[in-house]
Amino acid sequence: MSVEQRRRFEKGKGRATELEAEEKEVDLRPKSREEALAELSRRYFVLSTAGKLIYTSDDDEEAATGLVGVMQAIISIFADEGDKIRYVDVGQTKVSFLLKPPLYLVVVSSQGEPENVLRMHLDYLYLQVLSVVTLTQLQAIFAKRTNFDLRRMMEGTEPFFDSLVSTLQVSLPVLLSSIEVYRLATSTRDDLARALNPGREVIRDLDLLYVLLLAKGRLVTLLRPKKHSIHPTDLHLLLSTIYAKRKSTTPSPSTTPTLNGDPQPPRPPRSSPLLEPDAESWLPICLPRFNPRGFLHVYISFLDIGSSGRFAAGGSAGPPEDGIGLVLLSSQRDSFLGIKAAAEGIKARLLASPSASSAATPSTTLPPPAPDGGLLHPLLLFRARQSYSLGELAIPGLRHFVYKDKSKVQVTMCGWEGEYGGEEGSEGEKARRRLITLYQHLHVALHPRPAAAGAPARQAAQVQYLRTEHEAVLGWITSSFELYLATAPLLPHSAVVNAARAISKFVASKENELFLNNAPSF
Repeated sequence: MSVEQRRRFEKGKGRATELEAEEKEVDLRPKSREEALAELSRRYFVLSTAGKLIYTSDDDEEAATGLVGVMQAIISIFADEGDKIRYVDVGQTKVSFLLKPPLYLVVVSSQGEPENVLRMHLDYLYLQVLSVVTLTQLQAIFAKRTNFDLRRMMEGTEPFFDSLVSTLQVSLPVLLSSIEVYRLATSTRDDLARALNPGREVIRDLDLLYVLLLAKGRLVTLLRPKKHSIHPTDLHLLLSTIYAKRKSTTPSPSTTPTLNGDPQPPRPPRSSPLLEPDAESWLPICLPRFNPRGFLHVYISFLDIGSSGRFAAGGSAGPPEDGIGLVLLSSQRDSFLGIKAAAEGIKARLLASPSASSAATPSTTLPPPAPDGGLLHPLLLFRARQSYSLGELAIPGLRHFVYKDKSKVQVTMCGWEGEYGGEEGSEGEKARRRLITLYQHLHVALHPRPAAAGAPARQAAQVQYLRTEHEAVLGWITSSFELYLATAPLLPHSAVVNAARAISKFVASKENELFLNNAPSF
């Protein structure tokens, strides 16, 4: 930083803070208890180049609005010098910037993750904006009025952004740019895939792009165009939109006081209305990786599995997030009625017996529902096997793992067990976040950022091993897979390596069940 630049930075910020031009070495030593307690949730901001706040994850919007001016001043100081600010370190806190005129995106974090991860989060947040307002619309709006208040135009979409921010905190599929698939027997998955096909004429007339079947927030199977697969980022944005929860406001103590006079705790967020069984929704959405300049239109309907389906699922339909969803995407804005008719045919085939479903065609009468839930019966039986136990692998010392198949761009992982288990706000959640941060450091080490012009290229590592007082973690990348695992901290290094090999063998033996192979196309 030049003397003049530092002077101007001090004038704009009020104190000097060094800007890291290169990624610094990561201190992986465990933080003190005081430092851990001082850590706050990540704070995300989207603002226009004119300084208008568009979105914040902060509950205190008044305070967030005050910070926007500081952020804009920092960006402007470096822009005046021909610099493009990336991030600023302030003690344990990192402030990362993504400049996408006419938008600026900022995240503030004290959780110790690499700067690359924060920039990936900001990129997702930018793409979430484009899913609501296409790039063409965004550029046209701000070309006419640089101080346009985009927040008013996007009113009502806050749950989508809140859902994405929540997903970014803990999602390993997002970190690995991959898709999480519903674990299922191959024969059942193939039967379900055939039931999704409405016929060539319907696909052509409705200009269908994708037909997806979802369960427990995971992809079961899909119908897609030949030589074209849905991009993981687009699927993550679509899922965060579908499963977006709505914040519940806390009742005023003056109107609903507690018996002891204490303020009432905040109510848990409400499930998305899109998850209601047999409800139908028709929404415009832009999938930026597919086409950032145009909208698709998505039909969403979650199936009512009925009493027979609930019996197969263990006597209960479970929370709405566990439901089975049917999603159809088309480029035709006015094709709702045609899409609805096609969806009704797909639902009927899914709920029919395998023989009746295979005999039915788009031109025949809809098959009657089977008493046991039809094709969905075996899918529901697999519901309890999604977060599979480490006991299924029986590897001594293993605490957690996540495995990515690189050719399929799909991921599988065990459930959170032991010290990583527990609800939000528990010690288990803190342990999960700690482990995820270690996984993030492994991922960055295995995928080095391209070197700047004139700088020597960093050689990508194939294996990385880290150990703290809490756990040992290993990252292993090959031509066919990526693997990240955690073990007890005192487990010998050789035993950790053996655990990694055992995991790769286990996944290979269960490949057809854990991953979606050969999705049907048209």
